[in-house]
Amino acid sequence: MKRIKADIHHFTYKDFAHQIRIINHFSDVVSAEYVKAGKKPSIFQAIFHPPWKFFECYFWKLGFLDGFPGFVIAVGSAFYIFARYVKLWELGKQPK
Repeated sequence: MKRIKADIHHFTYKDFAHQIRIINHFSDVVSAEYVKAGKKPSIFQAIFHPPWKFFECYFWKLGFLDGFPGFVIAVGSAFYIFARYVKLWELGKQPK
């Protein structure tokens, strides 16, 4: 095994529009899996889980050190959590 003396740059998203598309796609997939598993929407989780996710990404994982891009990722991550619960709620309202 060889070691490389170089930084690795990992860009999860090409741009903000790409991030929104990925959030939309994965929140669709996960909310559908939640329905299959019989999970019910929770207003408590929809209210408190997104801010916790922001805190986790921005402060706990030191996203603030990345400046504005770290803030955008933290907000996007929190929105993804919110979108999952909204979509789970919407899927639960659809007739079987």
